[in-house]
Amino acid sequence: MKLNPDYPQANLVLGQIAYKRRSRVSGSGKPKGNTNAAELKQRQDYRAQSTKKFEEAFPYLEKVDKILGSQPKLKKADKVALRDSYDMLVTIYESKKDQAKIAFWTDKYNNVDKVHNALPVKIHAVFFQNCMDFYFAQRKMQIRIDHELLLVNAYAGQYR
Repeated sequence: MKLNPDYPQANLVLGQIAYKRRSRVSGSGKPKGNTNAAELKQRQDYRAQSTKKFEEAFPYLEKVDKILGSQPKLKKADKVALRDSYDMLVTIYESKKDQAKIAFWTDKYNNVDKVHNALPVKIHAVFFQNCMDFYFAQRKMQIRIDHELLLVNAYAGQYR
């Protein structure tokens, strides 16, 4: 991170570390049987700590979106990293019960392949048209050559 703060993989790993720390903290806040006042207070403290750990992951995961989310074309590894960050962000907002953010990040997660495809659709259409033009030009030339060979063969057969 010190060498290149815009490196998405480093931001993803730091976000995952903060995310996993939250899992350890929230796991220790599970009820152990009795529900006395001291245990309820302790569980509330664990929930507050786990929420705080989740919030530590935000800057890193959102930085991954800032770096990779704006690029039109991504490598497979970058798409996986982007999906992982979106998935963690959805989980974080689910714990906060923020439906608007859940819908926002879920939509981004579902559209990673569509948004970060290799070429826009218009370029695909132009490329296809150029290929077809080339194919038909080659085919037309081949038909002309075949026709001339047929004429040459017919002409040669006349004078045998």
